[in-house]
Amino acid sequence: MSNISATTIPFKPSRRYRQLLVILHLFAGVILWRSSLATVLQAAGTVLLLLNGWFSRSRTFPHPEMAALSHREEGWTLHHHDGSTQTFQRLKVRLDGGFFWHLCLTSETASLRRVVFVDSLDIDARWRLRFMASTR
Repeated sequence: MSNISATTIPFKPSRRYRQLLVILHLFAGVILWRSSLATVLQAAGTVLLLLNGWFSRSRTFPHPEMAALSHREEGWTLHHHDGSTQTFQRLKVRLDGGFFWHLCLTSETASLRRVVFVDSLDIDARWRLRFMASTR
Protein backbone atom coordinates (compact mmCIF):
# COMPACT_ATOMS: atom_id res chain seq x y z
CA MET A 1 0.00 0.00 0.00
CA SER A 2 1.30 3.43 -0.81
CA ASN A 3 1.58 6.11 1.83
CA ILE A 4 -0.37 9.17 0.66
CA SER A 5 -0.90 12.18 2.89
CA ALA A 6 -4.51 12.94 3.79
CA THR A 7 -6.06 15.70 1.69
CA THR A 8 -9.59 16.80 0.90
CA ILE A 9 -10.27 17.41 -2.78
CA PRO A 10 -13.35 19.54 -3.55
CA PHE A 11 -15.96 18.23 -5.96
CA LYS A 12 -15.91 20.38 -9.10
CA PRO A 13 -18.76 19.44 -11.42
CA SER A 14 -18.23 19.64 -15.15
CA ARG A 15 -19.87 22.33 -17.26
CA ARG A 16 -22.31 19.82 -18.75
CA TYR A 17 -23.38 18.69 -15.26
CA ARG A 18 -24.03 22.29 -14.16
CA GLN A 19 -26.01 23.03 -17.32
CA LEU A 20 -28.15 19.94 -16.82
CA LEU A 21 -28.75 20.85 -13.18
CA VAL A 22 -29.90 24.37 -14.15
CA ILE A 23 -32.21 23.03 -16.87
CA LEU A 24 -33.77 20.52 -14.47
CA HIS A 25 -34.30 23.22 -11.86
CA LEU A 26 -35.91 25.56 -14.40
CA PHE A 27 -38.16 22.77 -15.66
CA ALA A 28 -39.27 21.92 -12.12
CA GLY A 29 -39.86 25.61 -11.42
CA VAL A 30 -42.06 25.99 -14.50
CA ILE A 31 -44.09 22.93 -13.51
CA LEU A 32 -44.63 24.32 -10.02
CA TRP A 33 -45.50 27.78 -11.38
CA ARG A 34 -48.02 26.49 -13.95
CA SER A 35 -49.73 24.04 -11.62
CA SER A 36 -52.66 24.84 -9.35
CA LEU A 37 -50.70 24.00 -6.19
CA ALA A 38 -50.79 26.32 -3.23
CA THR A 39 -48.10 28.94 -2.68
CA VAL A 40 -46.79 26.94 0.27
CA LEU A 41 -46.02 23.97 -1.97
CA GLN A 42 -44.30 26.24 -4.48
CA ALA A 43 -42.13 27.73 -1.75
CA ALA A 44 -41.30 24.26 -0.43
CA GLY A 45 -40.34 23.10 -3.92
CA THR A 46 -38.11 26.13 -4.39
CA VAL A 47 -36.37 25.48 -1.08
CA LEU A 48 -35.84 21.82 -2.01
CA LEU A 49 -34.37 22.81 -5.37
CA LEU A 50 -32.01 25.28 -3.71
CA LEU A 51 -30.92 22.66 -1.18
CA ASN A 52 -30.37 20.17 -3.98
CA GLY A 53 -28.13 22.63 -5.79
CA TRP A 54 -26.24 23.53 -2.63
CA PHE A 55 -25.51 19.94 -1.59
CA SER A 56 -24.55 18.84 -5.09
CA ARG A 57 -22.05 21.73 -5.26
CA SER A 58 -20.57 21.34 -1.80
CA ARG A 59 -19.70 17.63 -1.79
CA THR A 60 -16.05 16.85 -1.10
CA PHE A 61 -13.87 13.79 -1.43
CA PRO A 62 -12.38 12.99 2.00
CA HIS A 63 -10.23 10.20 0.59
CA PRO A 64 -6.53 10.89 0.04
CA GLU A 65 -6.40 8.40 -2.81
CA MET A 66 -8.45 10.82 -4.93
CA ALA A 67 -5.24 12.78 -5.43
CA ALA A 68 -4.16 10.03 -7.83
CA LEU A 69 -7.27 10.42 -9.98
CA SER A 70 -7.97 13.29 -12.33
CA HIS A 71 -11.42 13.90 -13.77
CA ARG A 72 -11.76 14.19 -17.53
CA GLU A 73 -14.93 14.92 -19.48
CA GLU A 74 -14.72 11.49 -21.14
CA GLY A 75 -13.84 9.47 -18.05
CA TRP A 76 -11.26 8.91 -15.36
CA THR A 77 -7.50 8.49 -15.57
CA LEU A 78 -5.22 6.99 -12.95
CA HIS A 79 -1.66 8.31 -13.05
CA HIS A 80 1.43 6.37 -11.93
CA HIS A 81 5.03 7.49 -11.72
CA ASP A 82 6.06 4.82 -14.26
CA GLY A 83 3.64 6.18 -16.88
CA SER A 84 1.52 3.04 -17.10
CA THR A 85 -1.97 3.31 -18.56
CA GLN A 86 -5.21 1.86 -17.24
CA THR A 87 -8.55 0.82 -18.64
CA PHE A 88 -11.93 1.18 -16.98
CA GLN A 89 -15.43 -0.28 -17.02
CA ARG A 90 -18.51 1.66 -15.99
CA LEU A 91 -21.24 -0.43 -14.37
CA LYS A 92 -24.56 0.63 -12.87
CA VAL A 93 -25.12 -1.44 -9.73
CA ARG A 94 -27.96 -1.49 -7.21
CA LEU A 95 -26.46 -1.25 -3.73
CA ASP A 96 -27.95 -0.26 -0.35
CA GLY A 97 -31.30 0.68 -1.88
CA GLY A 98 -29.78 3.04 -4.47
CA PHE A 99 -28.04 2.95 -7.80
CA PHE A 100 -24.30 3.48 -7.97
CA TRP A 101 -21.83 3.81 -10.78
CA HIS A 102 -18.80 1.57 -10.44
CA LEU A 103 -15.77 2.68 -12.37
CA CYS A 104 -13.35 -0.24 -12.34
CA LEU A 105 -9.84 0.73 -13.39
CA THR A 106 -7.25 -1.99 -13.90
CA SER A 107 -3.51 -1.83 -14.39
CA GLU A 108 -1.26 -4.57 -15.71
CA THR A 109 2.16 -3.02 -15.11
CA ALA A 110 1.98 -1.10 -11.84
CA SER A 111 1.86 -2.63 -8.38
CA LEU A 112 -1.60 -1.13 -7.95
CA ARG A 113 -3.74 -3.70 -9.72
CA ARG A 114 -7.32 -2.60 -9.21
CA VAL A 115 -9.12 0.58 -8.22
CA VAL A 116 -12.87 0.72 -7.68
CA PHE A 117 -14.42 4.17 -7.67
CA VAL A 118 -18.03 4.26 -6.52
CA ASP A 119 -19.94 7.31 -7.69
CA SER A 120 -23.23 7.71 -5.86
CA LEU A 121 -26.14 9.20 -7.76
CA ASP A 122 -28.03 9.74 -4.49
CA ILE A 123 -27.61 13.25 -3.07
CA ASP A 124 -27.45 12.00 0.54
CA ALA A 125 -24.71 9.48 -0.08
CA ARG A 126 -21.10 10.52 -0.48
CA TRP A 127 -18.75 9.41 -3.19
CA ARG A 128 -16.69 6.53 -1.92
CA LEU A 129 -13.36 5.27 -3.06
CA ARG A 130 -11.94 1.88 -2.25
CA PHE A 131 -8.34 1.20 -3.06
CA MET A 132 -7.14 -2.35 -3.38
CA ALA A 133 -3.41 -2.53 -3.83
CA SER A 134 -1.57 -5.75 -4.41
CA THR A 135 1.68 -6.85 -5.96
CA ARG A 136 2.05 -9.63 -8.47
